[in-house]
Amino acid sequence: MSNNISNGVSLAGFTRSHLLDLVIQGELKLNSNGDTGLYSIKEESSTSNFIITRQTPSGETTLFTLTPTGTLTITGGLTITGELVADGVDVTTGNEYQINNVSVLNATTLGTSIVNSSLTNVGTLTSLAVTGDLTVDTTTLHVDSTNDRVGVGTITPLTDLHIVGTELSITNGQGQDEGIFLIPENSSNSQGGGRIFFKENEDNTFGMSIGFNGGDDNDILDWKSNTFNISAHDSDVTGVVAMTILRTNGNIGIGIDAPTVPLDVVGDINTSTDYNISGTQVLSSTTLGSAVVNSSLTNLGTLSTLTVSTTLNRPNQRVYITDEKSSGSNGGASTGGSFTTRGISNSSSTPSWISFNFSSNTFTLKTTGEYHIYFSAPSYRGDEHKIRLFDVSNTATEIVGTSEFSDCNLTPGVSTNSFLEGIVDVVSINTVYRLEHFVTVTKTTNGFGLATSSGEIEIYAMGWVEKLN
Repeated sequence: MSNNISNGVSLAGFTRSHLLDLVIQGELKLNSNGDTGLYSIKEESSTSNFIITRQTPSGETTLFTLTPTGTLTITGGLTITGELVADGVDVTTGNEYQINNVSVLNATTLGTSIVNSSLTNVGTLTSLAVTGDLTVDTTTLHVDSTNDRVGVGTITPLTDLHIVGTELSITNGQGQDEGIFLIPENSSNSQGGGRIFFKENEDNTFGMSIGFNGGDDNDILDWKSNTFNISAHDSDVTGVVAMTILRTNGNIGIGIDAPTVPLDVVGDINTSTDYNISGTQVLSSTTLGSAVVNSSLTNLGTLSTLTVSTTLNRPNQRVYITDEKSSGSNGGASTGGSFTTRGISNSSSTPSWISFNFSSNTFTLKTTGEYHIYFSAPSYRGDEHKIRLFDVSNTATEIVGTSEFSDCNLTPGVSTNSFLEGIVDVVSINTVYRLEHFVTVTKTTNGFGLATSSGEIEIYAMGWVEKLN
């Protein structure tokens, strides 16, 4: 049944069963007893929108608008018993959706009672306010609202910002992954440490690393255990350790990764200012400090001038060597026609570069370099005679002494000395030497010297060895 109602016709007397199909041409106005409002249903000619309004003494209010495309606009609240299904619903700003009289949605926010959502895509949000915890993809991001902490890679952040992962980077987004990289040590959960890598290129071969290795040796780069280090990478992933600080005592090493003193430097030091110890100058680019009174320098190089304001003490580099016997003891037998070893029994000192074996009458020059050597020794009634310095290690004569004569036929007998002096260049460490004497005539008791029996010690062969460099 279809009912066409023209403009201005009342529906009084129609029941619900009569209105199977209602076609409105113009405007339909509805009123009920006791209701001061007048409801109007009409088509808006300018837009072809179908609208429902309510008229009261204070004016007309649009309640619903239905566009030709099927969009329903509701001005005011909407109460639904049951399920609402719609392709698009527009709620005017200032109003809201309610379910069982509880706000669930308005034009700008979800209702405060909504705590769970099955939404998988919310599009682009201009802002998002969360009053409780926030978790993204389990451990990707977690906000602990109770303790005001943020965790990345963890749901139990220990600090304001706690990141769990193998690497944290800060880059400018340009080039080949250059920037600042924070890399924790991952071999043990009880040792810890990490490094900051200022990376210059993608393959990690250029840049600088700084950090602490609390684990075993080489857990981080080639850093020692329990050390703070700075390493330089120049075409090298591992890098070269430039400086090390020991955790145990704070010793600093430059060029050495196991410093044994507070500042341990391997290599040259260049400074543009003076060196001071406890505020006192000890060294400048041209002089030692005026307060320096002792020095262990063994080589000053070539000095153009040397000014000494007090006593100049020369290092003890000369050692005196003698053949000493008790008063009344002759110098010993000499064998004619061959070189015989002369005795030595005493030295004035024994510095580190020389040692003595008096039982074999030898001395050893323990370091390489040049030595100035002098000896003299007597021959009693031996006729022609001379001394020599003999290199035992290389079986060679080193220095030949003067040729002398002590006549064996004169009465009383005659004693003369042979002398030697020269520079010896020792090229091998621990070279052994001895003093030898050639005589023409054999003397069984006193050929190497006749005792004076003066009450003082008898001295026969004597000389010295001086280290030059």
